[in-house]
Amino acid sequence: LIFVVVGTLLTLITQSSSAASAITLVMLFEGWIDFPIAAAMILGENIGTTVTANIAAIVGNVYAKRAARFHFVFNIFGVLWMLLLIDPFLTGIDKAMGYFMADYTSVLGANIDQVGRANATLAVSLFHSVFNVLNVLLMVGFVPYIVKLIEKYQKEEEDTQTRLQYISSGMMSSPELSMSQAHKEIQLFAKLIEKMHFNIQGLLANKQNRQDQFLEKIEKREAITDNIELEIAEYLTKISSYNITEDATRRIRGMHSMINDLERVADIYFQMSKTFERMQNEGRELPDAAMKKLNELIDLVHDAIRNVRENLDKDNGEINLDKSVAIEDAIDECRDELMEFHYAQLEKNTYSNEIGFVFLDYLNRLEKIGDHLFNVNEALAGVKVKAAYERVMEERG
Repeated sequence: LIFVVVGTLLTLITQSSSAASAITLVMLFEGWIDFPIAAAMILGENIGTTVTANIAAIVGNVYAKRAARFHFVFNIFGVLWMLLLIDPFLTGIDKAMGYFMADYTSVLGANIDQVGRANATLAVSLFHSVFNVLNVLLMVGFVPYIVKLIEKYQKEEEDTQTRLQYISSGMMSSPELSMSQAHKEIQLFAKLIEKMHFNIQGLLANKQNRQDQFLEKIEKREAITDNIELEIAEYLTKISSYNITEDATRRIRGMHSMINDLERVADIYFQMSKTFERMQNEGRELPDAAMKKLNELIDLVHDAIRNVRENLDKDNGEINLDKSVAIEDAIDECRDELMEFHYAQLEKNTYSNEIGFVFLDYLNRLEKIGDHLFNVNEALAGVKVKAAYERVMEERG
């Protein structure tokens, strides 16, 4: 047990399990330690190598942290079961070495000669390899349970996570792979927008016990979208500096357009939350009839978000704008219908002009969100970007 700790500390000092293993083998060959102690140090080095990954994951996203924690837990369990079986296991390694090597003497005894120490280094190498293989075979069935354990204690940090998941590690080996990584980030961007939509939906539902929570989440997520847009834009700019094809140039311009529209959607949701907060402070709220009508438009906007996410999951050539056009038309028709409703309410004095202004504000902002989402679909399909690109190329002759 003491030398398991020693092996762990040695790996932490050297910041390399390979270097620590090499030091252990040298110490064993020189006769400073014996075979069982060297094996214990090897087990400690298996723990120590996971600590370096956990240190590196401190600045990583939640998935990097979970992977590092999983590595630690996986190796800890492996070391624990091996410690319970260490004596018979080392005896088995010793006998296996004797079976395959002629003129072999046991390395478990004390005061072994130089040839015995050389054999002991081979025995430690065999021990290390066999232990790791058996640990994988034994622990692989427990992977789902370890994952659940890690997820339980390493909670999702999306509300405070400002780093990107796929492109935080830098450029890929080719522009095409880099664009693929950027596209994945845009998919996560759209997912975050959908979560903001749910927050607004919950906020407008006037759930008294969760209003502060919704307002806080919307504000945090809006700040995250600002950072995401900037980082993706910088990444796309780096890709553009490479010698890329015309098609790749159009795709990159389309991605710039998409992240700009998605960030504008996040801004609009944040502005809606501020309007709601101001109304609450003034002691005002929309009548139930007005909220019921507004929810029809909110549901259509959610359909538009889901349509964007579906299109982001497809290849460019598979995107059909028919559904997007239908949703956009439905949003415009609903907006016109709600405008008629609004004026009818004013004429009947159902609500005041102040409340009516708020209703119109929500109405116009939701319709604007629909426009931005339709722009994302057009950019995905290459409609606007391709036309603009061809126009520029034509002007250049």
